[in-house]
Amino acid sequence: MEQQNQMNVQSEQIQLSAGFSASLKQWLKIFGEHYQQAITEVNAAAYVIGLRDISVDDLNVACEEALKECEFIPKIADIRKRIPWKLKTLPITAQMIALDMYDKTMNWLRVTDSRENQSKEELPPVCEYAMKMAGGRNAMLSGKPDDAEWARKHFVENYEQIYTRLREQGITTREGVRETLGMWKQGKVDLESAAN
Repeated sequence: MEQQNQMNVQSEQIQLSAGFSASLKQWLKIFGEHYQQAITEVNAAAYVIGLRDISVDDLNVACEEALKECEFIPKIADIRKRIPWKLKTLPITAQMIALDMYDKTMNWLRVTDSRENQSKEELPPVCEYAMKMAGGRNAMLSGKPDDAEWARKHFVENYEQIYTRLREQGITTREGVRETLGMWKQGKVDLESAAN
């Protein structure tokens, strides 16, 4: 029975990087000396289990902060509270922008009268283009779910495509986009070949 327990413990041993192991070992020595408290093998194993999911850099920063701030030997929770918080943002994709612009275009369409050509807020040129490619105002505002979904799909695809091509060409201003789309409509510029 005892051999089986030892085998289970050995098979569950955690594989840590050499850098992490060396760093944690050094911090435990520092904590033991500074707080005048012995770190047993079981204590050390608990720290390993409680901190194994953080990077060496985060471990070093958190342990240094704990050393500066804790009156008593830092517990795992004391160290974890001091792990530098890093904002992990997803990259913003052209599709995400296209979906956002679809929502903005739909809001714009709902608040502007179909007979009224003037609006306080002008629709961006790429939205105008994508809306035309998706069947225009009536298709976008269609009460039929299948038609509305078709228009949404084509708006997003066309917005994403033209947005990507314009960005690849370095055209980011409203005026530049309007000019390029105007030349494209007249056949003076081929956005597809310019993007390749």
